[in-house]
This record gives sequence, C-alpha cells and structure tokens, in this order.
Amino acid sequence: MRFQLPFSAARLATTNVKELSMPLIKPYLAESVKPFLAYSLNYDLRAMKQCDPPEKILADNLKTLMDGHVSLKSEAKIAKAGGLSQRTVNRARNGLQVRLESLRGLSKAFGLSPWQLLVPNLDPKNPPLLSLSKEEKALYERLRAAAKTLL
Repeated sequence: MRFQLPFSAARLATTNVKELSMPLIKPYLAESVKPFLAYSLNYDLRAMKQCDPPEKILADNLKTLMDGHVSLKSEAKIAKAGGLSQRTVNRARNGLQVRLESLRGLSKAFGLSPWQLLVPNLDPKNPPLLSLSKEEKALYERLRAAAKTLL
C-alpha cells in the first residue's frame, strides 16, 4: 500500500527531523496500518471464538488420561489419588467448573502440573513441558555437539 506524505523532497532536505516527525506522519501511518490491524484483530477474535472453554478441555483431557492409565480408570481411584471427592472428579469429567484446588488435586493424581491439564489435545505419553530435566538437557547438548560435527 502506498501513501502520499504532505511534504516534498525539498522540504524534507531543509527540515529539522524533530519538526518532521509524528505530527505530520502519524495520520498517514495510522491510515496505512488500519487494514492490517483490522485483519489482525478479527483473526485473533476468530481464534478466541474457536477455542474450547477450559472446562471442556479439562473434561476431554481427563477422559484421555483415564483411558491411558491402567490404575486410574475410575473416578473413585482418581479422587483417592488426588485427595478429592468423587463428585468433584465427576463434575470435572462432565465439563463443569471446578476450583483451582480441585485442578491441583486432579493434576496430582496423574503426576502432572495443573496447567498441563488445560492444554488442548493433551497427549498422556508426551505431556507439554516448560523446562527440561537435567537428563534432557544433557541429551540435548550431546545432540547439538553431534550435529556440529556432522555440519
């Protein structure tokens, strides 16, 4: 997108940069950026509308985790492992709101962090990580060193 500035090249050569800055350029810059901002904001709003609510994400992840754990296939076993009532586990599985303390208990039962239960499409065999363990860091460094020798 091209736009015309309200001054000529001759004025630009003789004008102090401070004098030329924002009061003259700002309206034109704003006009050129408007379509981009409108697209970006609409895109972000569409993405937010498509995202499932956290209660549904938690319910889906609990079902996936229960299918993947032999010892935690029932609500009663999860409740006992997490220090919760069976009713609370049932509420979470049915996509109803649960308290933060309940989320902590559910994550404790599965050996995860609370935030991991709220990641859409959780893979029980490969949960998301924020940081690497010492062993993972050592492996990463060895792989990096091996890659350098190959290149």
